[in-house]
Amino acid sequence: MTEYLKILGSVIPIFLLTAIGVIVRRRRVLNAQADRTLVNLLVHVLQPCLILDHVVASEALRRSGNLLWSPLLGFVCMASGIWMAAAIARLYHFPTGAQSRTFAFVGGIFNYGYIPVPLIATLYGANTLGVLFVFNLGAEVAFWIVGFAAFEQRSIIKEWQRVFTTPVRAIILGVSINLITAHFGLLLDADTLAGATWGWPVKIVLDTVHMIGSCTIPIAMLLIGATMADFWGEFRATHGIYVMGLSVLMRNLIGPATFVFLAWMLPISRELKETLVVQASVPAGVFTLLLARHHGKDGEPPAECLDWKGNPWTPASKEKAAHPNSRFAAPMQNNPALAPEANDPNGVPISALIFGGRRATTLPLVFQAFNWIHGVYIGATMGSEMTAAAAGTVGQVRRDPMAMLPFCGYNMGDYFRHWLRMRKLLKRPPKVFHVNWFRKGKDGKFLWPGYGENMRVLKWIVDRCRGRVPAYETPVGWMPEAEDIDVIGLPEDALANIAEALSIDLEEWKREVLQQDELFFRLYSDLPKELIFQRELLISRL
Repeated sequence: MTEYLKILGSVIPIFLLTAIGVIVRRRRVLNAQADRTLVNLLVHVLQPCLILDHVVASEALRRSGNLLWSPLLGFVCMASGIWMAAAIARLYHFPTGAQSRTFAFVGGIFNYGYIPVPLIATLYGANTLGVLFVFNLGAEVAFWIVGFAAFEQRSIIKEWQRVFTTPVRAIILGVSINLITAHFGLLLDADTLAGATWGWPVKIVLDTVHMIGSCTIPIAMLLIGATMADFWGEFRATHGIYVMGLSVLMRNLIGPATFVFLAWMLPISRELKETLVVQASVPAGVFTLLLARHHGKDGEPPAECLDWKGNPWTPASKEKAAHPNSRFAAPMQNNPALAPEANDPNGVPISALIFGGRRATTLPLVFQAFNWIHGVYIGATMGSEMTAAAAGTVGQVRRDPMAMLPFCGYNMGDYFRHWLRMRKLLKRPPKVFHVNWFRKGKDGKFLWPGYGENMRVLKWIVDRCRGRVPAYETPVGWMPEAEDIDVIGLPEDALANIAEALSIDLEEWKREVLQQDELFFRLYSDLPKELIFQRELLISRL
């Protein structure tokens, strides 16, 4: 009974702190604007101090077995958990690849954060706690390079740059200090420091690190509770009991069983076995849920700032802070997939140009122009259906040649002529494509999942540019068969939906040509004759 009370006494304060975090968020004592500052404080100051406090004087970390096996097992446990969850996600067939990847990411990652720390400290002591942090080194590496590679569909090799976080550097520094002092026969514990003439300044530093590190778990749990308060208000059971059951199976059965099996079978130290047993007892973590929720999103708007006109602005202001036509942009150098030749002063070859519009009907998912002039015609006549955010009738097609109407600083007819003249200057002109991610079926639902799945269509475009896949001729251009689009990982009805999204209704296309009259009449006196001829050719093919 005493042991149970010890365990409860170590974990109940954690959950109480989380509950207090929920309360202070709901009472607006801790607002969302403070979250990012607290996270930065945790990651870059508090958590590194907590790690150093327990690693630099851990005798268990002076044994080579613990230094080798701990990070290795941490990596293997984290990576295998993600891969097992990914396999379960493939069996379930989530509607979109993004949902499947999120399940693999969230379901496969165990709790290597804050709850195991007080448990191990209470049950096993400081030596095992030091081993836990080195075990977490491997888990942290797998979290960033395997977890995020699965979550964001990136190459594992390219994720190495994420690994060297401040906590990881703190673990490496702490182990290095521990081994260096071991080489000189020293241990930075209270007894050694008290008996050495040089001990008092080192003790001051270590005491300061200890005091800062002691703040880690309270602040972290308050922040987690506050964020969970936000999360609960938005929670929706979008996939029902079956997916919840799969999550419980992965997090509360398969994961813990793996930890216990490894602790039983492997010839590892007592401290590492104790670490694995504690990890088996706390399989479910909150951090991955919060990361999946917040990933790719901005924070809350600031309490006050200057708007685009230079006037003071708060969330209560009636005017918008940004210009209506503003866009979020980031330097392309931040993109890890950026080609090294991107800034080559000699330029880079362009293989394809892609136009696109928002159309519920008529325009297929993707098609390729017959030639450069036909491609210019496709771009000149592209348009999108009005939405509630645009001025005009909802559903009405608004022509926006090459999406340049608000930005072109000179006559649009001359602009088209400039495009046509470029053909004579190009030895190998880029192939021109048009995409429409917004085609709807008869039930009014989108036929294509969009977002990250658009890469499947872009892959067909790349393969067309490299001569890898065929296309068949239609009145509107070259098009793929539905089977030419990669559907691995998509729902079972994806192929039928793609076939419908690629279908061409000749009557709709005849109406499309007639709707182009307004644009052609408006620009007729300056319109290049080549575009008029292209329209006549389209009519003849229809």
